[in-house]
Amino acid sequence: MPDRSNMSPKGFERLLQWFGPDTVISANRYLEAHERLARWFYFKGCNRPEDLADEVVDRVAKKLPPPCPDHIALLLGYARMVLLEYRRERIHFDEDCDPGEEPSRIQETALMEVRARCLDDCLGRLGNVDKHLLLEYHQYEPGGKIKHRQAMAEVRHTTLNALRLKVSRLKDVIEECVKRCCQSGDKTGVQ
Repeated sequence: MPDRSNMSPKGFERLLQWFGPDTVISANRYLEAHERLARWFYFKGCNRPEDLADEVVDRVAKKLPPPCPDHIALLLGYARMVLLEYRRERIHFDEDCDPGEEPSRIQETALMEVRARCLDDCLGRLGNVDKHLLLEYHQYEPGGKIKHRQAMAEVRHTTLNALRLKVSRLKDVIEECVKRCCQSGDKTGVQ
């Protein structure tokens, strides 16, 4: 799998058109989709989530299926295939593991459990207001994400962009904390 996207500018322009006719809206959809893919890969235990998200985007750009109302669902379909390939590649090159399926699942489960404990610990170290904001931001009814986040911004007397920025910064803090926690094993990642 490539380290970074190698899409041509024309290919990228066609991909943005796939996300929608309006350049600004389609660029925002692309950025949100890429971020969600990277997060999805990260929480699946992948070491290179951004690279894997790039791979998904590259594959979709090569095929450019007909526009659909739910771009994320289609991208996640491609992401599942990329994840399977990534795991096969890891099993093939993992010296600590037999090439069989079972040891890989055990290792993946153990890694996921460590990540979950680290995530819980890192969330617990956030202030109550920040923790509540971060969790509430991601709890919405299917199809109601935009309305939910607009309501959150109104309640907090802020703009939607300011809310997104605040949540993005909190996610960066949590992701860094989880990363340090998983690497060190001692759960002291939060400052």
